[in-house]
Amino acid sequence: MKKLVTFAAMMVAVGSLQAGEMTRLKTQYMSALASTNPAVLKQCIASYGGTTNIETVLITSNWDSKQCVEAINKQVSQDPIPATIYQFIGECAPPEDCLALVCSLARRNGKTEAVRWLAKLPPTLWADNAVTNMFELPDLPGETYKVSLSLDDFWRKTVITQKSMTTISEMKPSDYVRFLLNGGSAKPTPDVANAKRYLIATLEKKVKRSLRAAGKTFVTRDGINPVEVLMKPVIDAMNAPKLEGIEAAIEALGVNVPKSVRDNSVWADIATRMNGIMQGDLPADSRSDGAIIILLGPEGYNAWVKEFNEGK
Repeated sequence: MKKLVTFAAMMVAVGSLQAGEMTRLKTQYMSALASTNPAVLKQCIASYGGTTNIETVLITSNWDSKQCVEAINKQVSQDPIPATIYQFIGECAPPEDCLALVCSLARRNGKTEAVRWLAKLPPTLWADNAVTNMFELPDLPGETYKVSLSLDDFWRKTVITQKSMTTISEMKPSDYVRFLLNGGSAKPTPDVANAKRYLIATLEKKVKRSLRAAGKTFVTRDGINPVEVLMKPVIDAMNAPKLEGIEAAIEALGVNVPKSVRDNSVWADIATRMNGIMQGDLPADSRSDGAIIILLGPEGYNAWVKEFNEGK
């Protein structure tokens, strides 16, 4: 087991959006079509979702992403859109064509997939009616969320629940606090570190605006950083066991934090897992370390790791 370390920033991959035909997809298909081995073509079609229906759409659309999106939108079929297809569309289609696929993707693959798709498009497009309409669609049967969520899953759930598209780094402060203080005993350390980092960045912007509104500066003078002074109670609470005092520290900055962000029932599950790891009944698991850090605080966590490795 290792001590607490600093993690790199999470990044959302963005596809290369270019207008034109889906040349890479077409090349794969034409190569399979020319093969003397029928299994090659069968495998190629299988990558489109296993149906000749999608194959027909691609051919009749002349491998043009715009025409392909229009054809998919006109289909009566509600079968899921094969990942290969909409990923290829994302690679070659202009943003507006990708946006036109959003509602079909939500109806057929679920809103979590549609949100993942939207995250790859420029935020300037998120105010489009297609996005608003997507949020109003019903969830697919069985489209549920796990109790223990990664920060990425939590972000998608939050976006869908609040019906407002945002980036993972621009959620409300109360959302990051909810992520940290709710959920089960499995919470990866990088996700906890990133949630704290995003929360600090969001609050620092708020503090700077507040200082300017009061006619004050946020520039460091005589070795005193006004932002650090105001943020200290928040940082202290972030490093405290169970993030004790985090709600009050944030509210002191003029940011509302609903009481529902804290779920005290979560601590028993985390403590049980800790005991199981310490006794050797459960393997040390980095996917659980984040929750243990929240329960004990970074200093307490490092002491716990030292005890695990060396004994008392």
